[in-house]
Amino acid sequence: MLLLLAVFAVVNATVLVLCSDGVEHKHVGAGPVLPVIGALPCIHLLLPWTSGRAVEQYEIAGVLLLGVVLCVITWVVGRRGGGNSARRREFGATDDLGRRLGAR
Repeated sequence: MLLLLAVFAVVNATVLVLCSDGVEHKHVGAGPVLPVIGALPCIHLLLPWTSGRAVEQYEIAGVLLLGVVLCVITWVVGRRGGGNSARRREFGATDDLGRRLGAR
């Protein structure tokens, strides 16, 4: 439930940002009132001091968030060529990794 509230709050904030951008063609718009009406209750229910949720739920969410942050850091370091580059040179592209391992 906590994740769902966070996603709804982010989506409503994104709609607000997108509504402020002008476009050349005609399109359907929600206006700024509806995303604000949607985001405020989500944020209110998401915050620990207003929602009345147990502290354990926020501790679990913090550990999960830490895992996501570490995953993103690992991905960024891997994309920059850092880390295990010797192994990457040994196998080359990942698409023929299975063929090379099968040849051993």
